[in-house]
Amino acid sequence: MAEWIESLLNKGTERWPHVLCSKFAQNFAWGVFYFKDGDPAKEQFIAACRDLSVEIVQRKRHLLVGKEDLPRYPYYYLRVIDDSDLAVDGGDYLDRTRACPGGANFGRCNTGIIQSGVVEILKDQPKTDILQLISASRFKVYVISRRLKETLVSMNATSVEFLPCKGAGEEFFQLRVVGKVMSPPDVGAIEIRSRCPNCGALQRYQAEHPSRFQPSSLASVDFQRSMTIRSNGETYQRFLDVDIISSRVQVLLASGEFTGWKRYSDGPPIEFGVVEIEGAPWLH
Repeated sequence: MAEWIESLLNKGTERWPHVLCSKFAQNFAWGVFYFKDGDPAKEQFIAACRDLSVEIVQRKRHLLVGKEDLPRYPYYYLRVIDDSDLAVDGGDYLDRTRACPGGANFGRCNTGIIQSGVVEILKDQPKTDILQLISASRFKVYVISRRLKETLVSMNATSVEFLPCKGAGEEFFQLRVVGKVMSPPDVGAIEIRSRCPNCGALQRYQAEHPSRFQPSSLASVDFQRSMTIRSNGETYQRFLDVDIISSRVQVLLASGEFTGWKRYSDGPPIEFGVVEIEGAPWLH
């Protein structure tokens, strides 16, 4: 049965008083305190924060669903393992010449990198059916096995392309998300913590709530990319794109038949990232 979990964050910092971390240890992960709806510990925690003058400025609610619930919700966020050890020739398939230079105290910005060639795997093959390459590009670069590619082709997956890899990865393919959301999701009020001084892309920020799309904002496809967010009527460019998949692709990846998929969040621990849609019955 699906249920809600609420994340509570500290104002302007990821540090919490030790007494809170100790007393509510079972509700703490990766700098976030989380409580399921109806958990009496949440009110105790809020009272303890008040006594300690700890201000909570952001609360996020996430829907917790199990495998049996996956078909009930139309879209999910794509999350797969990162492979920092896989040797690839990044010089050939990514063109960084037009990338935003960023700034002196910011570093180089990823915005503007484009793909100009085919992924070449230099030596060992990937050990999973799907993974994300560490490419330093704004868009995510995925590599998948032939059998996963053939399965996606057989189910007529939409808004996705498959490019054969070169070198040691001849049995692997790059999965390219080519679909795009129609309009940016709303995240409520935001607190900007880091932003490219040159192009304005948001690198780090705290949002009032997870992205909420309008029903007309999402395309009826299996793969689509979200590149911007909306807050208080203003649109901001994300530093990293976010990829969204249909429920049938999520069901496939969560089936256990293929390796490389990972849960949506570790803090708080959330197995599947349901995409929130304004007006959907599960938001109420």
